[in-house]
Amino acid sequence: MIPKAPLTPITIAGWGAVSPAGWGVASLLDAVQSRAMVEPEVRQREGAARSVLVRPVPPPDAGERLRHPRLRRASPQVKFAAAACIEAMGDERSERAKAGGLRLGIVFATMCGAVQYSNRFYQEVLEEPATASPILFPETVFNATSSHLSAIFGSHAANYTLVGDSAEFLAALRIAEDWLRAGEVDGCLVVGSEELDWVSWEAMQLFDSHGVAGEGAGALYLELGESSENAIVLEAVTEPALWLNHGEKHLATQQARAQLPDKISTDAALALSTSGHVRADAAEVGAWADWSGPRVELGLLLGNCMGAGVALNAALACEYLASGMASEAIVSAAGHHHQCLAAWMRTA
Repeated sequence: MIPKAPLTPITIAGWGAVSPAGWGVASLLDAVQSRAMVEPEVRQREGAARSVLVRPVPPPDAGERLRHPRLRRASPQVKFAAAACIEAMGDERSERAKAGGLRLGIVFATMCGAVQYSNRFYQEVLEEPATASPILFPETVFNATSSHLSAIFGSHAANYTLVGDSAEFLAALRIAEDWLRAGEVDGCLVVGSEELDWVSWEAMQLFDSHGVAGEGAGALYLELGESSENAIVLEAVTEPALWLNHGEKHLATQQARAQLPDKISTDAALALSTSGHVRADAAEVGAWADWSGPRVELGLLLGNCMGAGVALNAALACEYLASGMASEAIVSAAGHHHQCLAAWMRTA
């Protein structure tokens, strides 16, 4: 039998983040290293029976990054995703994409979508349908964010929006890998983003009455082949392990871990998708209970960022690798309601 040639590696060439800790990956790393838990805000919708705790993204610093015309009326979710993607791309690659020298694919993953604009539009429809603003409607659709991103980077290449649970970001990484290996794109942005609104935070309270809701975005930029000696390689993303109830979730998290190669160092940094809810976190905590390497639980610091949580973990893992804090990292994603996955990345 002729041995198969090794696959060309998938490189993570850039990453970016926006979170309750601030704008940029550096703010995220600072929060983790200092264990500075962002102080939650108390909010209550008019007419609601109870208040909720949230950790919003702070206002951005003055600068040019968010002054693109497409962002004038964009939802917070779009602005978070745009800032994270701009950081991940860097100036040189951004300009090359805009000039047509880089076929840039975009895969956007979300759980709730642009809920603030949806809320505003349907409130206007209910109050006075004849005068409801048609300008708001395009921002209510799920793929509005990925459309804005393609416009910002001048991309005419493949563009997908995935709507799923909180683990969907890792499923998006699998699609990006397929595109790169098939030669459909030269590089691919994968981004997960969420924004706060009573629609999502009150829904979260139905399952976690004491939970804290967060928001933000995380983005990775992928290319085919090692771009430098210090490149970060995406070694593996597991197949989704599906579940329907908490008993199955325990099995699904174990299946996701079992799909990872045995050769991963026991010193690899482990980023868990836990957020402080004992019952919801139990399956993932149990599956990784024996892990001896360093571990990070961003959800305990930032709150439950829903579809952005795993994306932020992935960006943080890349920062760990790039800064020499770890040579390998695992990102675990135990989704909120239907799938579990895991990813392994390392320095080249």
